[in-house]
Amino acid sequence: MDDEHTDPLRHDPETRRLSTLLALRTWAVQAGGDPSNRASLVVLAWEAGEHRLVELARAAGVDQQTVFEDLLRRDVTPRGLPSDTPSPELLEHRHVAVLADRLSQVLLPTMIGPVTEPLASVAWTAHQVLEGLAKVLDPHPEPDFDRVAWLAGIAEHADGLRRDIHRQLAAECTDAQLATLTTDTADAVAELGTAAYVEAAELRLIMADGLTRVRVDLDRTARPGEHPAGWSQWSGTAALDPVDRVRHLELSSLLRQLSEIVTGALPAALVGLDA
Repeated sequence: MDDEHTDPLRHDPETRRLSTLLALRTWAVQAGGDPSNRASLVVLAWEAGEHRLVELARAAGVDQQTVFEDLLRRDVTPRGLPSDTPSPELLEHRHVAVLADRLSQVLLPTMIGPVTEPLASVAWTAHQVLEGLAKVLDPHPEPDFDRVAWLAGIAEHADGLRRDIHRQLAAECTDAQLATLTTDTADAVAELGTAAYVEAAELRLIMADGLTRVRVDLDRTARPGEHPAGWSQWSGTAALDPVDRVRHLELSSLLRQLSEIVTGALPAALVGLDA
């Protein structure tokens, strides 16, 4: 059977977007790059879902006007010129509230019963995010409305959404597919300068008693015969359960996010994007 129809990651939107940006960045660092090739790569990235001119320009090593003109030459017309002052419409409470209410009506029947379909849980969590946004946007909140708590709740739901999607990915994919996905993503963001590749990390935990300390060492060196290359591994001063598929996805994602924060604080010369 054709792999194109069996591999759920082949057309993963985020992987495609990052891959096209990486190709554009690779062109940018090659001496004597052909401008016509640049335009083709810009359009590919655009078609893969990267519609931010600033990111396209950053990857290509040119200004936004050049990227804009590349798109126009290939019959792609972005909204507004890059020099225009953005004037987005304001996000209104009533629109989000109506959307959250409608979504609740559609999803509530899927949440009733002893067993909930995994993707229904994902959709319900997305509804909770919208419901929280509607509360925060309300121009006339209740007197006891705690805005900080609601904003924190939205962030927690967003974390839950990531975990639910990772569970679904883990259920549908093989170890090899997941290792390829996380490795390709980590390589791509490292090449783009968004987040340095995390080779290894050390985590120091203090248990609830305030006295017991546990050290956990993380790395990407899979033990021979156990998992494919690039699989997350951990060891520590206390016995740890194996890194299953969900844990691998979570570790890869969270380490990449941590690297994004640290990389963003590093000098540009060290990141290597000012060349």
